[in-house]
Amino acid sequence: MQNELKEIDNDPKRLFLAGFSQGSSLALNVGATHPEKIGGIVMVAGFMSKFIKIEEDQEIPDLMVIHGDKDEMMPWGKAKRLLKTIYDRPNLQTHVVKDMGHNLYSEEAKAKMYEFIRSRAPTIN
Repeated sequence: MQNELKEIDNDPKRLFLAGFSQGSSLALNVGATHPEKIGGIVMVAGFMSKFIKIEEDQEIPDLMVIHGDKDEMMPWGKAKRLLKTIYDRPNLQTHVVKDMGHNLYSEEAKAKMYEFIRSRAPTIN
């Protein structure tokens, strides 16, 4: 992360973490451990591992969860239950993509991810 921060003038609000499937848990864990170092997290078709402990009052960066309604590997209902400790936070956005399975191949999902990042990242002068 330190190298990436140097590339963006050491502005943590311009550094976003994204993870797919189990990588979502990793992105969430890093974000919860170092919320001051990143601008936000995007989780795609992911969940929160039972090994990650986030307290209700613990600070986490802004978070976007994108999930497909046809995901058979990690159905949305199960993912929601695994995200229960972060699900009611005001800085959490969710978007369920119709007919998307457990993958990243959705223009709608990509558009939501970019919209989330653009709405939070300061522009480059």
